Parts: sequence; structure tokens; C-alpha cells
Amino acid sequence: MLLRELLLKISNEYKEARKQPFKNHPLANFIRSIPDQILNYGNFPRSYWEIELGKSGTLSKYKIVASPGKGNWTDVPWIAFMDESITTSAEKGYYVVYLFAPDGKSILLGLGQGEHSVRKEFKRKANQILTQRADIIATRNPNFTSYKFKRILKGFNYKPNDKVRENWISSFAFGKVYQTKNLKKIVPNDNNLMKDLVDLLNLYQKSIYNGGWSIQEDDKIDYDIVDNDLRIQEQMRIKYHKTVERNQNLIRQVKKIKGYNCEACGLNFKKIYGNFSDKDFIEAHHLTPLSELKGQKPKLSPKEDFAVLCSNCHRMIHRYKLTSIDSFKDKISDEFKNLMKKLNK
Repeated sequence: MLLRELLLKISNEYKEARKQPFKNHPLANFIRSIPDQILNYGNFPRSYWEIELGKSGTLSKYKIVASPGKGNWTDVPWIAFMDESITTSAEKGYYVVYLFAPDGKSILLGLGQGEHSVRKEFKRKANQILTQRADIIATRNPNFTSYKFKRILKGFNYKPNDKVRENWISSFAFGKVYQTKNLKKIVPNDNNLMKDLVDLLNLYQKSIYNGGWSIQEDDKIDYDIVDNDLRIQEQMRIKYHKTVERNQNLIRQVKKIKGYNCEACGLNFKKIYGNFSDKDFIEAHHLTPLSELKGQKPKLSPKEDFAVLCSNCHRMIHRYKLTSIDSFKDKISDEFKNLMKKLNK
């Protein structure tokens, strides 16, 4: 099934399907099966996906989720492509997503945000926060307009007076809206639809490299001091490296597997500082060399791709630009390592 056919099947059938029981409905099952269809390529032109998506990591690098609802039909079914360094849930972070209008007349493709966690934390200010974050992402990716994506998305037919959905659409950084009547006329054709998805996934990766919506100073690429593409690429890799190390779900897995003693100097927080939670202070260090982050998202193993370090060792291993914990250990004085061993007894 081609992408155009997949999109139209949902748009054409969803309105009537919602009038029928949800459990084991063929369309609901079809929507849930979409991630497997895409990841297995199905009848998609494989070479196109492989060649084009290789620029931003193959589709297997993304967590793909498609939902007709949980327990009952949702008003707006969706298909999301999530970089797991940013989010694994549609309720938080930011990700590429297709939304299907309840009346079947329009489909939105955009870089959207999970709003549930924002509304839970910021409550009345949630809409303001979401809009500000969208503005930051769009400002850091000013060339999105060259792909014919728009900052303000019009023409998506959510239900009348649905302020929640309206506010959510306004929190998208950029995207475009397709009218299904045009898709039925094969305008745009399937290659154009796939190109739009590829372009948006590439912009998604650039957004991650550029720090997303973060306003931390070290998350910004300083274009004023960059004098060639190599320097830009190096900064982008560093930003991605830091993003990986801030992925809390992944970091919790790393700490559970690796424990809470610094793998370089041997520091044990409880032994040195008393009854504080070592879980809060030990840090996870991503071992993949920056030179290997060539615009692609590596498949990350909590056991193989990370080490746990104290904050001092973590900063110094970055300063030395070493990729091996054993090599870094050689930089630490034997006197200090022996002291740690003595204190940890």
C-alpha cells in the first residue's frame, strides 16, 4: 500500500467507522498495524525510503505509533514518528505526526508537541508555553518555508468550538495541511507525499541538533562564529550528544543496569557524602564518538553505549574527548583512585 492510499483509507473510512463498535474494528486494527507496515516497508517503494531516509536515520530508528484511540474512538486519529532521544510518548516532547480530521476532509502533517505533560505542569499558562516552544523551534529552522511548510496551519477541519484541538494545532512548529479531495485527484502524487515526510523528518533531526525548544545557552549553535560546514556539523553532533544524555527514560535504564558508582574514579556517593540518593547524582555518559554521529540516530543500548560517571569525571572525559573509559582512567592519578578504593571499603 502506497502512502497516499494509506492516508486516504483512514480519511475515507474513519467517519463511518466511528459509528460502529470500537473493539476489533477492522479500521482500528488497520491503524494500529501501520507502524509494522511502515517498518517492514510492505509495498512501499523500498529504495526511496532507504535512500531518502538514510539522511536522517532509517525509519527503524524512530518509534512509530498509530492510534485510533484507547478503549474508544478518538476524535482525531494520528500517526507519530518519535525520536526516542526526545520522547517515546505522544503526551510529551515533540515529534512528526499525521492528524486526520474528524470529517475526513483534511490531513495535517507537522512537527507537533505533546501537550498533556505541559498542561499538567503549567496549567493556565500551557498554551503560552506551547506557543513559545513552537516559535523557538521554528526560529531555529528558518528554512522550513523552503520546503513549503507553514508556521500557521489553516484548513484542518477539527470539530466546531473545539478549543483544545485548536490550541494544540497552534502549538505545531510548522507543517502543511492536505485536502483529501486533492489527494483523491492524485495531487500531490505519492512521491510528493513521501518527500514531504522525508523533508519533515530531516527538519525534525535539525531541530534536535539545534537544541529543540531549550533555551540553555549551551544548546544553541553559534552561527556567528561558524566559518564552515564542518564546524556546524561538529556543533550539531555535540548538541545531539547532550540530548541523548538528557533522555531521562534511557538514563534510568542505564543507571539500573550499571549501578551508581563512578566507573572512572570509583566514587561512591553514599560512602563519601552520606545518606543522599546516589540515583540523583551519578550521571550517564554516552560512549559513541562524536565523529560517528553523522546526522544519524544510533541504536542505543543502555548496557553497551553508556557509562556512569560522577560529575567531575563526566566533564573531564568530555574535555579530553576520549571515547574509552579505560583510556580516561589513565588520566586519573593513582593516588586519587587508591583513596577512593580505601574510602569505599
